[in-house]
Amino acid sequence: MDITDARNDRFDLGIERFLLGDPIEYHGVTFYMTPTKKMNIDSYSAWAPEVTTVTHAKEQIALSKALLDDLASKSIEFKNATNNLSLEFSLCHNYGMGSIVIAKEVNNEFQWLASSSAT
Repeated sequence: MDITDARNDRFDLGIERFLLGDPIEYHGVTFYMTPTKKMNIDSYSAWAPEVTTVTHAKEQIALSKALLDDLASKSIEFKNATNNLSLEFSLCHNYGMGSIVIAKEVNNEFQWLASSSAT
């Protein structure tokens, strides 16, 4: 459910659905909890993996972090539910039939997963 420009009632419904296990999308970033109570935050690059740079990946993950903070500031329920979760930020590439993870950050440790980088 995309809650980017949602009115208050739809935004609240999106948060409620998230708390029940559904993913939400906010400004192009997808937030979802895993059954192990880890939260994944996935952003998608318009750049192909072979031309994506480490710098670009880190910028996109920083944007995802800012959006997480923004959601937490807008919903105390979201903040309370996600405050102590392990967070995994991923930059993905959607190739039409699926997606692959290009880079991720877990516990403030950045990992480059693409086979090559334009650095």
